Amino acid sequence: MLSSQVPPEETVGLARLAESTGFSRLWLTEDYYRKAGFASCGAVLGATTTLSVGLGVVSLSMRHPTTLAMEIATLHRMFGRRFEAGLGLGSPRALRGSERMPESTIRSTRDRLAVLADLLTGEETSWADQFDTVGQATLQYPAATDALTWLAAEGPQMLALARDHAGGVVFSAFSTCAYLDWAMAILNRNDSSRSGPYPTVLYLHISVHEDTAVAANAARNIVLGRLQAGYQSSSMSRSGCWDVVEPLLGASAEVIRPHLTDELVSEFVVFGTPDECREKLLAFEHTGVEEIALAPTIDNDPSRLGEAITMLHSVLAPPVA
Repeated sequence: MLSSQVPPEETVGLARLAESTGFSRLWLTEDYYRKAGFASCGAVLGATTTLSVGLGVVSLSMRHPTTLAMEIATLHRMFGRRFEAGLGLGSPRALRGSERMPESTIRSTRDRLAVLADLLTGEETSWADQFDTVGQATLQYPAATDALTWLAAEGPQMLALARDHAGGVVFSAFSTCAYLDWAMAILNRNDSSRSGPYPTVLYLHISVHEDTAVAANAARNIVLGRLQAGYQSSSMSRSGCWDVVEPLLGASAEVIRPHLTDELVSEFVVFGTPDECREKLLAFEHTGVEEIALAPTIDNDPSRLGEAITMLHSVLAPPVA
């Protein structure tokens, strides 16, 4: 996974490196007000040949449903199942700043998913809410293939909504194994219409280095930044270490650092030598998530992302007997 903090002009080169290194899919994030998601995905798809690209995630609320449907359908018609779109409510801060925060996030998400699904299949659609109106709209170029859409979900209501109305779930970074065990139980409740586990992808920060201490320091910095931001989430409150984390949210670095033990950091970030990272990844695999999108870092230095991607190959390659 490459975050939207990666400059636009560096995205295609890193995507080509990921493809040549052997990765099968690249997830690209969109965060306001950084790099545009659909333009980035189109550029990467056009510059690669086998790499699948997931957009994860774009806000259902910030774009008009017809505009969102046009973007998704166009990339599907151009690149087929090499492109899949991840959707979500969006950043509460951005939504409030744009005065587009829905009164009911669950109802709004459900309604917009339904409208989008109708548009993508070429149905004539009419709909309205407090922000947007769709009047007898039909896409001239609907999705040519089954347009699988993923939904970012954390809490019980959104997970249940995703299970019933989306093709898969995107788990955000900083989802611990304890949280994933809880969430997967909701997603995989008995469903006679589904064969196999519910599709899931987990964003997971990883810090790999031949020197464990260097990798650990970078991992601590990742968790430090998250805690300083003070963002509370359902996944964090069900992380299994909420009693330690909650008092640290929004605190200064001086307050947080003494609590960043290797044990705590390992709950949120995989770090260490290639062999150590390979072993730690097993715990996340055992939660049952179908796909893990690794977010590489070398001490939070964007200029070294290429080096980090190359090093990940040694993590994923089977150890030499």
